[in-house]
Amino acid sequence: MPAPVDDKARARLQGRRASHGIVIAIAVLFVGASAFQIIPAVFGWGATPLPAAPPGSPERTCADGIRALARALDRASASNTRAQGRAEDRGASVDRDAVLGAFEASLAPEWTDTGTLERACAQSEPGSDAWAALLRLRRGHEELVLRDREDLSALRHDVVVRLPP
Repeated sequence: MPAPVDDKARARLQGRRASHGIVIAIAVLFVGASAFQIIPAVFGWGATPLPAAPPGSPERTCADGIRALARALDRASASNTRAQGRAEDRGASVDRDAVLGAFEASLAPEWTDTGTLERACAQSEPGSDAWAALLRLRRGHEELVLRDREDLSALRHDVVVRLPP
């Protein structure tokens, strides 16, 4: 005797609910696992600092070198922002390649030869992490120098044309 239509429909509905529950459970587990990995990386939780080491050791060389390179990035970013602002105030257009070239040039002498420092930092995991963080900071400075100019150039021009020569 065939089962009534209602029993088949009820079984089908229960099957759908079960499969949806499984898919939702897998999605929640995936999102939770991703968040568990991403959130500490974003906020720097669990980052292992370079150990305090005696002068001349690779860890100390790495820490001192990264500190100097980070100061050079701050100096270069600030000087390029001021120089670009003066050029735009004079009505000169700022070329993207010229901006990056000026930024690269203003990183000297600290960023001229970083191979020795990179090798010193590569000798330990915290050093490699610190080096990678420095390279991310450099890229951020480059983007800031470029984006700041691109985003503000139209607004800056709007102000300049309203000022007396």
